[in-house]
Amino acid sequence: MALFGTEGSGTARESEMKKHRILSILATVMSTAGVASAVVTDSTTFINEFHYDNTGGDVVEFVEIAIPTVGGSLTGLSVVLYNGTGGASYDTLSTFVLGSVGPNFTLYTLDATGIQNGSPDGIALVQSGSVLEFLSYEGSFVATNGPATGLTSTDVGPSEPGTALGTSLGLTGTGNSRLDFTYMLFTDDTPGAVNTSQTFTAPAVVPLPPAAVAGVVLLGSTGIDKLLRRRSGIAMA
Repeated sequence: MALFGTEGSGTARESEMKKHRILSILATVMSTAGVASAVVTDSTTFINEFHYDNTGGDVVEFVEIAIPTVGGSLTGLSVVLYNGTGGASYDTLSTFVLGSVGPNFTLYTLDATGIQNGSPDGIALVQSGSVLEFLSYEGSFVATNGPATGLTSTDVGPSEPGTALGTSLGLTGTGNSRLDFTYMLFTDDTPGAVNTSQTFTAPAVVPLPPAAVAGVVLLGSTGIDKLLRRRSGIAMA
C-alpha cells in the first residue's frame, strides 16, 4: 500500500502539505489509540553534553539538550535519570534554562544535581512518551521501569575521571542530528553553549511528531488507512 498515494496533479508544495497533514492525523490517531512508542535511533532533538562527576563533592551537574531553532519544541520534553544498578529511574528533569540560540540549533540546560556517578547509570530523553534517546555512561544496562522500560542503553564511550573540576562529556563534529556527532571527554565544560569543535548545520526537515513516525508501520492493519482517506481526501492504493 502506498502511504501517500500517487499525485496526478497539483504542485510539489501541495503534495508536501498533504503529506504533513497525513502525518499530523497519524500522530493524533496514535495518541488516542495509546500505541506504544519506539526509540528513534537518530533525532534532531538530542542530548548534547552532560556532567556527572568531579573531584570532591560534585558541583554544577547538568544535562544539555540541542533542539532545532526552527521547528523544534520543548512541549512534552523531559529527561529521565536511570540507575544502572537495577535499571530503575530515580529522577525526572523538566526545567529548561535557555542557553545559546543559533540560526540552526538552540541549546537548553537542566540542573541535574544528584545525578549518579556511573558504573553504569543512564539518561533518557523523552518527548510525549516517546524515547528519543537512551544513553548511559560507564557501561550499559536495561531499564526496568518508566518510559524506557525494556530498552538497553547505549554507552557513550568516554567517562569522567572524577579527579578534576570542570569536565563533561559532550558531542563534537559537524551536522544536524544526533548520529552526526561523537562523544568525547571535555576538560572545560560549556553548559548552554556550543561544544568545542562542534558546528551545527541546518536540519534537513522540520521535525515531525515521534508518534507519527512510530505509527506509520500500523497502516492497513487497524483501519487507519480508511480514516486517512476520509479525513484527507487523498486516494491511497
